[in-house]
Amino acid sequence: MTTDKKKILIIDESPLYEHGLNSMLGSKLCEIETVKSADLALLKIIRWNPDLIITSIEVGNISGFDLCLIIKMMPDFAGVPIILFTSSDEKCVHKKAADVGADYYVRKDTKALGAIKKIFDALSHEKSSEFQQDHEKRQIQNVLLVDDSSTMRKIIKNILTSIGIANVVEAENGKDGMEKLAANEIDMIISDWSMPVMNGVEMIKRIRRDQKYNNLPIVMVSAEVQEEIEKAMNLGISDYLRKPFNALDMKQLVAKFSMNLNISAN
Repeated sequence: MTTDKKKILIIDESPLYEHGLNSMLGSKLCEIETVKSADLALLKIIRWNPDLIITSIEVGNISGFDLCLIIKMMPDFAGVPIILFTSSDEKCVHKKAADVGADYYVRKDTKALGAIKKIFDALSHEKSSEFQQDHEKRQIQNVLLVDDSSTMRKIIKNILTSIGIANVVEAENGKDGMEKLAANEIDMIISDWSMPVMNGVEMIKRIRRDQKYNNLPIVMVSAEVQEEIEKAMNLGISDYLRKPFNALDMKQLVAKFSMNLNISAN
Protein backbone atom coordinates (compact mmCIF):
# COMPACT_ATOMS: atom_id res chain seq x y z
CA MET A 1 0.00 0.00 0.00
CA THR A 2 1.41 3.37 -1.01
CA THR A 3 0.69 6.71 0.62
CA ASP A 4 0.51 9.92 -1.40
CA LYS A 5 3.22 12.34 -0.40
CA LYS A 6 2.11 15.66 1.05
CA LYS A 7 3.44 18.69 -0.79
CA ILE A 8 4.87 21.44 1.41
CA LEU A 9 5.78 24.80 -0.13
CA ILE A 10 8.12 27.09 1.83
CA ILE A 11 8.41 30.76 0.87
CA ASP A 12 11.67 31.98 2.39
CA GLU A 13 15.00 33.37 1.21
CA SER A 14 16.90 30.50 2.80
CA PRO A 15 16.64 26.76 2.06
CA LEU A 16 17.55 26.05 5.70
CA TYR A 17 14.02 25.12 6.77
CA GLU A 18 13.50 22.89 3.73
CA HIS A 19 16.59 20.90 4.74
CA GLY A 20 15.46 20.76 8.37
CA LEU A 21 11.93 19.56 7.54
CA ASN A 22 13.25 17.00 5.07
CA SER A 23 15.41 15.55 7.83
CA MET A 24 12.57 15.63 10.37
CA LEU A 25 9.65 14.38 8.22
CA GLY A 26 11.47 12.19 5.73
CA SER A 27 11.12 11.96 1.95
CA LYS A 28 8.56 9.13 2.19
CA LEU A 29 5.98 11.36 3.87
CA CYS A 30 6.33 14.61 2.00
CA GLU A 31 7.84 16.52 -0.87
CA ILE A 32 9.21 19.92 0.14
CA GLU A 33 10.21 22.81 -2.11
CA THR A 34 11.36 26.37 -1.35
CA VAL A 35 10.87 29.53 -3.41
CA LYS A 36 12.38 32.89 -2.51
CA SER A 37 9.66 35.38 -3.43
CA ALA A 38 5.90 35.82 -3.32
CA ASP A 39 5.70 36.16 -7.11
CA LEU A 40 7.35 32.78 -7.63
CA ALA A 41 5.21 31.34 -4.85
CA LEU A 42 1.93 32.24 -6.58
CA LEU A 43 3.06 30.55 -9.79
CA LYS A 44 4.22 27.49 -7.86
CA ILE A 45 0.94 27.26 -5.93
CA ILE A 46 -1.12 27.27 -9.13
CA ARG A 47 1.09 24.74 -10.91
CA TRP A 48 1.98 22.45 -7.98
CA ASN A 49 -1.13 22.58 -5.75
CA PRO A 50 0.60 22.19 -2.35
CA ASP A 51 -1.05 20.65 0.72
CA LEU A 52 0.62 23.07 3.16
CA ILE A 53 2.15 26.53 2.68
CA ILE A 54 4.75 28.03 5.02
CA THR A 55 5.61 31.66 4.33
CA SER A 56 7.89 34.14 5.98
CA ILE A 57 6.48 37.62 6.52
CA GLU A 58 9.49 39.10 4.74
CA VAL A 59 9.26 37.74 1.18
CA GLY A 60 10.20 40.61 -1.13
CA ASN A 61 7.85 43.16 -2.69
CA ILE A 62 4.72 41.40 -1.38
CA SER A 63 4.65 40.75 2.35
CA GLY A 64 3.73 37.36 3.77
CA PHE A 65 0.54 38.94 5.12
CA ASP A 66 -0.49 40.12 1.66
CA LEU A 67 0.47 36.80 0.11
CA CYS A 68 -1.68 34.95 2.65
CA LEU A 69 -4.62 37.23 1.88
CA ILE A 70 -4.20 36.72 -1.88
CA ILE A 71 -4.17 32.93 -1.48
CA LYS A 72 -7.26 32.97 0.76
CA MET A 73 -9.04 35.05 -1.90
CA MET A 74 -8.42 32.30 -4.49
CA PRO A 75 -11.36 29.83 -4.25
CA ASP A 76 -9.30 26.87 -5.46
CA PHE A 77 -6.71 27.36 -2.69
CA ALA A 78 -8.69 28.92 0.17
CA GLY A 79 -8.68 25.61 2.03
CA VAL A 80 -4.90 25.10 1.90
CA PRO A 81 -3.46 25.59 5.43
CA ILE A 82 -1.00 28.48 5.70
CA ILE A 83 1.65 28.93 8.39
CA LEU A 84 3.01 32.46 8.81
CA PHE A 85 6.62 32.32 9.84
CA THR A 86 8.42 35.29 11.46
CA SER A 87 11.00 36.32 14.02
CA SER A 88 8.53 38.74 15.64
CA ASP A 89 6.31 37.73 18.54
CA GLU A 90 4.43 41.00 18.98
CA LYS A 91 0.70 40.88 19.68
CA CYS A 92 -0.10 43.12 16.70
CA VAL A 93 1.58 40.59 14.39
CA HIS A 94 -0.59 37.78 15.77
CA LYS A 95 -3.71 39.91 15.17
CA LYS A 96 -2.69 40.77 11.62
CA ALA A 97 -2.04 37.10 10.91
CA ALA A 98 -5.60 36.28 12.02
CA ASP A 99 -7.04 39.18 10.00
CA VAL A 100 -5.58 37.89 6.72
CA GLY A 101 -6.82 34.35 7.33
CA ALA A 102 -3.56 32.65 8.36
CA ASP A 103 -4.22 29.22 9.82
CA TYR A 104 -1.15 29.05 12.06
CA TYR A 105 1.58 31.33 13.33
CA VAL A 106 5.09 30.05 14.12
CA ARG A 107 7.97 32.08 15.49
CA LYS A 108 11.39 31.59 13.91
CA ASP A 109 13.46 30.18 16.74
CA THR A 110 15.02 26.89 17.84
CA LYS A 111 11.56 25.35 18.37
CA ALA A 112 10.21 26.30 14.93
CA LEU A 113 10.80 22.98 13.16
CA GLY A 114 9.21 21.06 16.01
CA ALA A 115 6.17 23.35 15.94
CA ILE A 116 5.77 22.87 12.18
CA LYS A 117 6.05 19.10 12.56
CA LYS A 118 3.26 19.13 15.17
CA ILE A 119 1.04 21.09 12.77
CA PHE A 120 1.88 18.70 9.91
CA ASP A 121 1.07 15.67 12.08
CA ALA A 122 -2.22 17.22 13.24
CA LEU A 123 -3.26 18.08 9.68
CA SER A 124 -2.41 14.57 8.47
CA HIS A 125 -4.48 13.04 11.28
CA GLU A 126 -7.45 15.32 10.64
CA LYS A 127 -7.31 14.61 6.90
CA SER A 128 -7.52 10.86 7.47
CA SER A 129 -10.39 11.30 9.94
CA GLU A 130 -12.43 13.54 7.67
CA PHE A 131 -12.52 11.01 4.82
CA GLN A 132 -13.93 8.38 7.18
CA GLN A 133 -16.86 10.67 8.07
CA ASP A 134 -17.72 12.29 4.73
CA HIS A 135 -21.11 10.53 4.55
CA GLU A 136 -22.23 12.48 7.64
CA LYS A 137 -21.39 15.97 6.43
CA ARG A 138 -23.77 17.01 3.74
CA GLN A 139 -26.82 18.11 5.72
CA ILE A 140 -25.77 21.75 6.14
CA GLN A 141 -25.92 23.45 2.76
CA ASN A 142 -27.10 27.02 3.44
CA VAL A 143 -24.98 29.20 5.71
CA LEU A 144 -25.61 32.78 6.79
CA LEU A 145 -22.27 34.57 7.17
CA VAL A 146 -22.39 37.79 9.20
CA ASP A 147 -19.28 39.99 9.32
CA ASP A 148 -18.68 43.70 8.75
CA SER A 149 -15.37 43.00 6.98
CA SER A 150 -15.89 42.20 3.30
CA THR A 151 -12.37 40.74 3.22
CA MET A 152 -13.09 38.32 6.06
CA ARG A 153 -16.44 37.37 4.49
CA LYS A 154 -14.59 36.55 1.26
CA ILE A 155 -12.01 34.43 3.11
CA ILE A 156 -14.62 32.48 5.10
CA LYS A 157 -16.91 32.09 2.09
CA ASN A 158 -14.04 30.60 0.08
CA ILE A 159 -13.30 28.17 2.92
CA LEU A 160 -16.97 27.18 3.13
CA THR A 161 -17.13 26.67 -0.62
CA SER A 162 -13.95 24.57 -0.51
CA ILE A 163 -15.56 22.16 2.02
CA GLY A 164 -18.75 21.72 -0.02
CA ILE A 165 -21.21 24.34 1.27
CA ALA A 166 -23.58 25.04 -1.61
CA ASN A 167 -24.96 28.45 -0.64
CA VAL A 168 -23.47 31.25 1.49
CA VAL A 169 -25.69 34.26 2.25
CA GLU A 170 -23.69 37.30 3.34
CA ALA A 171 -24.65 40.05 5.80
CA GLU A 172 -22.56 43.00 6.95
CA ASN A 173 -23.93 43.43 10.50
CA GLY A 174 -26.41 41.92 12.95
CA LYS A 175 -29.40 43.90 11.67
CA ASP A 176 -28.66 42.87 8.09
CA GLY A 177 -28.16 39.31 9.32
CA MET A 178 -31.61 39.14 10.92
CA GLU A 179 -33.18 40.43 7.71
CA LYS A 180 -31.30 37.85 5.61
CA LEU A 181 -32.29 35.09 8.03
CA ALA A 182 -35.98 35.99 7.69
CA ALA A 183 -35.73 35.96 3.89
CA ASN A 184 -33.75 32.72 3.38
CA GLU A 185 -33.71 29.05 4.38
CA ILE A 186 -30.64 28.86 6.65
CA ASP A 187 -29.03 25.73 8.15
CA MET A 188 -26.28 27.49 10.14
CA ILE A 189 -25.16 31.01 11.09
CA ILE A 190 -21.51 32.01 11.33
CA SER A 191 -21.10 35.45 12.87
CA ASP A 192 -18.37 37.85 13.87
CA TRP A 193 -18.37 39.36 17.37
CA SER A 194 -17.76 43.12 16.92
CA MET A 195 -19.83 44.87 14.25
CA PRO A 196 -21.46 48.31 13.81
CA VAL A 197 -25.23 48.87 13.86
CA MET A 198 -25.83 45.59 15.73
CA ASN A 199 -23.07 43.33 17.06
CA GLY A 200 -23.04 39.55 16.92
CA VAL A 201 -24.07 38.99 20.53
CA GLU A 202 -27.14 41.25 20.28
CA MET A 203 -28.16 39.59 17.00
CA ILE A 204 -27.93 36.14 18.59
CA LYS A 205 -29.98 37.22 21.63
CA ARG A 206 -32.76 38.44 19.32
CA ILE A 207 -32.66 35.33 17.13
CA ARG A 208 -32.96 33.04 20.15
CA ARG A 209 -36.13 34.85 21.27
CA ASP A 210 -37.90 33.28 18.29
CA GLN A 211 -38.71 29.64 19.12
CA LYS A 212 -38.42 28.48 15.51
CA TYR A 213 -34.67 29.21 15.69
CA ASN A 214 -34.07 27.39 18.98
CA ASN A 215 -32.16 24.54 17.30
CA LEU A 216 -30.43 26.60 14.60
CA PRO A 217 -26.63 26.18 14.95
CA ILE A 218 -24.96 29.57 15.53
CA VAL A 219 -21.16 29.77 15.51
CA MET A 220 -19.22 32.81 16.70
CA VAL A 221 -15.93 33.57 14.99
CA SER A 222 -13.82 35.69 17.30
CA ALA A 223 -10.40 36.64 18.57
CA GLU A 224 -11.92 37.66 21.92
CA VAL A 225 -10.63 36.41 25.26
CA GLN A 226 -12.05 33.22 26.78
CA GLU A 227 -14.16 35.09 29.37
CA GLU A 228 -16.03 37.02 26.66
CA ILE A 229 -16.60 33.87 24.60
CA GLU A 230 -18.08 32.14 27.66
CA LYS A 231 -20.54 35.03 28.05
CA ALA A 232 -21.61 34.55 24.44
CA MET A 233 -22.05 30.80 25.01
CA ASN A 234 -24.47 31.61 27.82
CA LEU A 235 -26.43 33.91 25.51
CA GLY A 236 -27.13 31.24 22.90
CA ILE A 237 -24.22 30.51 20.57
CA SER A 238 -23.80 26.83 19.74
CA ASP A 239 -20.01 26.89 19.40
CA TYR A 240 -17.16 29.17 18.42
CA LEU A 241 -14.05 29.28 16.28
CA ARG A 242 -11.14 31.28 17.61
CA LYS A 243 -9.13 33.22 15.03
CA PRO A 244 -7.01 32.09 13.32
CA PHE A 245 -8.72 28.88 12.20
CA ASN A 246 -8.31 26.69 9.13
CA ALA A 247 -10.49 24.83 6.66
CA LEU A 248 -10.26 21.58 8.64
CA ASP A 249 -11.45 23.37 11.79
CA MET A 250 -14.44 24.67 9.83
CA LYS A 251 -15.13 21.28 8.25
CA GLN A 252 -15.14 19.53 11.62
CA LEU A 253 -17.53 22.13 13.02
CA VAL A 254 -19.92 21.78 10.07
CA ALA A 255 -19.73 17.98 10.46
CA LYS A 256 -20.56 18.28 14.16
CA PHE A 257 -23.79 20.13 13.49
CA SER A 258 -24.61 17.98 10.45
CA MET A 259 -24.55 14.98 12.77
CA ASN A 260 -26.81 16.87 15.18
CA LEU A 261 -29.24 17.47 12.32
CA ASN A 262 -29.20 13.78 11.48
CA ILE A 263 -30.05 12.89 15.08
CA SER A 264 -32.94 15.33 15.28
CA ALA A 265 -34.35 14.16 11.97
CA ASN A 266 -34.67 10.51 13.08
